[in-house]
Amino acid sequence: MKELILCASESQKDNYSNFVEELQMKYALKGMDELSDQSTIILLGGDGSLNYLVNHLNNKNNLNILYLPTGTANDFAKSLNRKDFVPTVKLIEEVIKNCPKIEIPLMKCNDKYFINVATGGAPALVTSDGENLLKKLTGKFEYHLKGLEQVLSPEVFEVDISHNDKNILKAQNLYGLAIAQGLYAGGGAKVTPHTTPLFKDHFSFTAVKADHMTQALSDLIEIQKNNQQDISENTLSFTTKRITLKGNKKIPFKLDGEPYSQKEFTFEKSSIKLNFYHF
Repeated sequence: MKELILCASESQKDNYSNFVEELQMKYALKGMDELSDQSTIILLGGDGSLNYLVNHLNNKNNLNILYLPTGTANDFAKSLNRKDFVPTVKLIEEVIKNCPKIEIPLMKCNDKYFINVATGGAPALVTSDGENLLKKLTGKFEYHLKGLEQVLSPEVFEVDISHNDKNILKAQNLYGLAIAQGLYAGGGAKVTPHTTPLFKDHFSFTAVKADHMTQALSDLIEIQKNNQQDISENTLSFTTKRITLKGNKKIPFKLDGEPYSQKEFTFEKSSIKLNFYHF
């Protein structure tokens, strides 16, 4: 078997200590600082662990990733139709030997990378980072608590939008927005009307306008039902290859759940692609 690298937080290693110990005993695991083009990365964690990984690859391309979703929300795993399972060394060996791989490009936001979804405005305020005490105590229930708070008192952001370097929308008042090649964020909420992930050249942009709260909530419900044809003009939704956002103030974003705040953002697909084992 090619060289294996285990990428996992200390808490994940503790949670799955038997699996990690067996893997270490059977294979000479390497660290992330020993990453090479021949590496197969075993990723143990959730969306935050994915974000850590893609921002520490040193621009290496075509690496093989065996993703074991063991985080709180695992939204990217839902886009891959990944089922729940218990990590075992036998599973690792069978997947590497028998399973095909899906090529997935990294998304880029300014000088940072993400792989699933970037949410901005109210949706970015729904989830806290992985070290938040409330999240540790309540898990997915935190998403519902924070979501209710944002529905009752959402902040409005004025944004200029330019996509594909030519289509310009000036001074759009938005509650929230999502840039995604995956489908879900915030613990399983659908953030795009599309029914399949966009892992090729394009990605989706979806934004809720601040004109009519009732219609905005109705549109969000229709997105959960995949009813793209029933979304009103109060929701912006299109696919693009590049988009630039300029806010009248700093806009809070979450890149795969990790906080990032700026007044101006450029989103596009990067040239870096990773090969995820599909099982």
